[in-house]
Amino acid sequence: RGVAYSSRGQEGDVERAIADYCAVIDMPDVPAELRAEALYNRGITYEKREQPTNVAQAIADLSAIIKMPNSSAEHRARARYSRGVMYGEREEEEDVDRAIADFSVVIGMLDIPVELRAQALHNRGVAYSKRGHDGDGERAIADFNAIIEMPDALSSLQDDARRLRGNEQKRLV
Repeated sequence: RGVAYSSRGQEGDVERAIADYCAVIDMPDVPAELRAEALYNRGITYEKREQPTNVAQAIADLSAIIKMPNSSAEHRARARYSRGVMYGEREEEEDVDRAIADFSVVIGMLDIPVELRAQALHNRGVAYSKRGHDGDGERAIADFNAIIEMPDALSSLQDDARRLRGNEQKRLV
């Protein structure tokens, strides 16, 4: 029901969705996978509110999933990826560094969907480009090349990687 509320987007629905996710999270005997899913959905719903305290709560929910010893690798990967996106949207260099670290962990996970790995490569490449330290341009290009060479990546993501690679190559000249 929380998912239905959060997707409707009508006034009050976000609060109803969050209340439903909280109810699941607070259940004493809820299976780890369901708790992880509720934490993820609540975190994403908090982030939709676009207020600093809500983004902090969203990051806390995603961090809780990452720390759960009995959540699935895919849940942990999705949580890290989403947390990386939230960090990457911030302007502070330390947050960009955190985004790069989260994307790097996702990229290194073996038992996740190819598309999630490709998205993490894309976003890490963008974060490297944004950060702009020595060697970051080359790192960004390497990430974009990795997407282009992935046989199972979406063609739209490969096309965007080609565009971003070209932009980065021009910037480095």
